Amino acid sequence: AASRARTLRSIVFSAAGGILLVIAVFCFIRRRLGRRLEILASTSDSIVAGDYNARFDISGHDELGHLGSNLAEMLQSLKKLGVAQSVMQGLEIPSAMCDLEGRVNFVNQPLLNLLEEPRSAAELMGTPINELLYGNKGSTESVFGKVIRTDEVCLGCEEHVTSRKGRALRLLFDANPVRDLEG
Repeated sequence: AASRARTLRSIVFSAAGGILLVIAVFCFIRRRLGRRLEILASTSDSIVAGDYNARFDISGHDELGHLGSNLAEMLQSLKKLGVAQSVMQGLEIPSAMCDLEGRVNFVNQPLLNLLEEPRSAAELMGTPINELLYGNKGSTESVFGKVIRTDEVCLGCEEHVTSRKGRALRLLFDANPVRDLEG
């Protein structure tokens, strides 16, 4: 009976020791990784909210350190894209860009003013470029369609369009295929 009691006590102490060891390891890992994960989450939340000065202050040579470093590099790339967008918005030359389907994905105010277009740039996103420039919703081949189709630059192009108020316009422009990161 005494031997049985000792065995039972040994089992209980071993189980308790094992449980304490598991809890200690869990607390260590939680403390070591948890704070770093919280930093990654809160920093990415700040960026989503528009704070592009947020920093991924994660150190280490492990996967989390690598992730923090990669996220910091992605943030720098986003900042560069934001600068490019600001530069394009600030152009005084009437400008527009479209995607490979010929839909507007950028138009600035000087072009809207020239065309006497009542819609805002935001309202025109996704509109066919032919509709913006020529007022037609059809698939008439334009210089822009040809540039997209052939992937060739058109320098000194000339098009005749009519403003929204009926004024005849002669446009002289360059059309270049510009690819985004998706090709």
